[in-house]
Amino acid sequence: IMKLINKSILTAVITLSTASVYYAQQVQDTVQKSKDIEEVILRGVTDIAKDRKTPVAVSTIKAAQILERQGNQELVEILNTTPSVYATKGGGGFGDSQIVMRGFESRNIAVMVNGMPVNDMEGGTVYFSNWTGLSDVTSTLQVQRGLGSSKLAIASVGGTMNFITKSADMKRGGVIRLGVGNNDYLKTSFAYNTGKSKDGISASFLMSRQAGGTYIENTDYESYAYFFALGYEINKKHNLQFSITSAPQWHDQRTFAPTIQNYINYNPDHDGTPNRRYNSDFGYYTDANGNKVALANRANYYSKPVMMLNWDWTMSEKSKLSTVAYMSNGRGGGTGDLGRLGNKSINDASFTDASGHINYDALFAANAAVNLDTAGAGSTIVRRSSINSHNWYGILANFQHKVNDNWNFSIGTDDRYYYGYHYQVLTDLYGAKGYKDAANKNITAPRIVN
Repeated sequence: IMKLINKSILTAVITLSTASVYYAQQVQDTVQKSKDIEEVILRGVTDIAKDRKTPVAVSTIKAAQILERQGNQELVEILNTTPSVYATKGGGGFGDSQIVMRGFESRNIAVMVNGMPVNDMEGGTVYFSNWTGLSDVTSTLQVQRGLGSSKLAIASVGGTMNFITKSADMKRGGVIRLGVGNNDYLKTSFAYNTGKSKDGISASFLMSRQAGGTYIENTDYESYAYFFALGYEINKKHNLQFSITSAPQWHDQRTFAPTIQNYINYNPDHDGTPNRRYNSDFGYYTDANGNKVALANRANYYSKPVMMLNWDWTMSEKSKLSTVAYMSNGRGGGTGDLGRLGNKSINDASFTDASGHINYDALFAANAAVNLDTAGAGSTIVRRSSINSHNWYGILANFQHKVNDNWNFSIGTDDRYYYGYHYQVLTDLYGAKGYKDAANKNITAPRIVN
């Protein structure tokens, strides 16, 4: 079944503010001077809170701190030292991290890249596996806890996270990095900045590869990241910045939650303690050469390139117009099992080996014995992939005018067009001759997919 979703959002925001003296909560990693941020970020529609000026609780983390703290952690895990923020690895797979802010999950947290919203347009969730490359290109990460200073039409009751990427007009230079870690972790990256020429043109690019496994059983992954930025300062009034970034990846997952007793039972040490690395979402089958081969039932693969064009127009000392046009075409999905065998799921004891993993040899044999001509719909267990692709286009514009020392006038627009593709395809028959499908309402009789 294909479900097409067409959403268009138009928002006009008018903000009037008066200058007052506020106290903004600070933590140790908050930069001391707001100009430190302004020197490294892309100008434009980004709503950056300034210390002692913006009445929100804010923490700011700069690129040097990200490089120092992250290691081989997920990017959001470095926020665990930030008040009111809790980040976890989720199921433990690469990029499957989750974050809670003031008790609210990601669908109630506004996550932005250079002021561009990245929350899923349909459910509001943020899939951080699509943004693993941000750790390489982020110059500043600002977290505003609670309702922040963003003017966008976003559900940010929990807070706001804004990833500010590196601009093209950074100082000339390059860097090569190599990182190694446990579970075959290997990351390599190369970045170079041309610096700004006399003609006002500058460029910056980065490429990286990361692969290995997490501490969870059979959670191998491979991820690439690329970033390119091109800047052109036409004159003192006009500045253009173009950027494109993406982090295509695939990774095996752990999503099923067994009982604590199973974690204890399948501990190879048999010491009565749970095996925290245990993963019931994979198993082994015997190939033609008699070798045991690992096969994941749950996996994710995705590529979400994002292109942005920023235009800053300084009309006068008091007036400024900032505009960003962006597009993001995401392609990918996630795998899992579909169907039942004799009313048994893939997690049934009949298809579980002595180590608690999927016994694919038993599953393949049981699937092969099913006669699809006489069996009912969904009577074999197969692996499907749920496709979650989309085309997303948007434009943000913000006009600011300083009336006097006490009054500022701001008006803007947030326009978005979203087109989603959702359907399922078979990726592995698990030894079956096919799968009888009756879920397609456009077909009256069940059909055999093989």
